[in-house]
Amino acid sequence: MWLSLLALLALLSCTTQKAIDISLEPVSADTLASSYVHTPDPRRKHPPLGQKLYIWWWVPNQAMEEKPELLVDILFWNTTKKEMRFDLKERRIGYEVFELVGKEYETTGGILTYRARMIGSEGNLIEEWRHQMWTNLIEIKGRSTELPQLPLDEEAPEGCGEWGDGMVPTEAPFCDGDPGGEP
Repeated sequence: MWLSLLALLALLSCTTQKAIDISLEPVSADTLASSYVHTPDPRRKHPPLGQKLYIWWWVPNQAMEEKPELLVDILFWNTTKKEMRFDLKERRIGYEVFELVGKEYETTGGILTYRARMIGSEGNLIEEWRHQMWTNLIEIKGRSTELPQLPLDEEAPEGCGEWGDGMVPTEAPFCDGDPGGEP
């Protein structure tokens, strides 16, 4: 029995820890402390609205020799980007909080996706953490990079604006109510 317990302890101690972890949390009236303890709070009448991005890191021992930096890329719903850089030479374990609240939240539409990369002084990648929707933004000079807004509250005429393959609304050239008609 003691041998199996010792084997289990050895297995658990060999697990690897992620070097980077990120969490996106909403900011609203529900996240105010007064909402949990049911106390009066004037901020509940006009609560903050936005998001917080929590970024935690743990630099592995062998990576400390490489004088690492943490690069965080954030892509917002209005297709603007924000890049942040944190020097990890003196901070082996730590966290940062990026707060997007109020006017900035309204302007950007909120955080769409993000990634964090831990890189060494020579530019080598030590660790990377990506949001499941992360992709590099393709910028085309002279073209608007705004994402198209789909009218969700308006109904299209029958046969127009149907959902096609890949869950993308079709752009039918006719839209006169006759789905079989010619353009």
